[in-house]
Amino acid sequence: FILMQIEPYCSDGITQSDEECDDENEKNEDGCDQTCRVEEGWICSSSPSVCSYCGDGKVTGKETCDEGSVFYGCKTDCKG
Repeated sequence: FILMQIEPYCSDGITQSDEECDDENEKNEDGCDQTCRVEEGWICSSSPSVCSYCGDGKVTGKETCDEGSVFYGCKTDCKG
């Protein structure tokens, strides 16, 4: 029985090594870009990454609130 170490790679759904996020795809503009970096304005969870955009009215990722606008009591980081 031989153990082989698999090298981490972007889009495998596991945030590891120097990846900031990994959402199991290589698409841009969904929060986690093709190089596994969190895109500006987005918040992403760990593995596999679920990314959300604060102010879109959807509570996703690490958000605890998102009223569609950060001006109505939900902080600019969508965390309360």
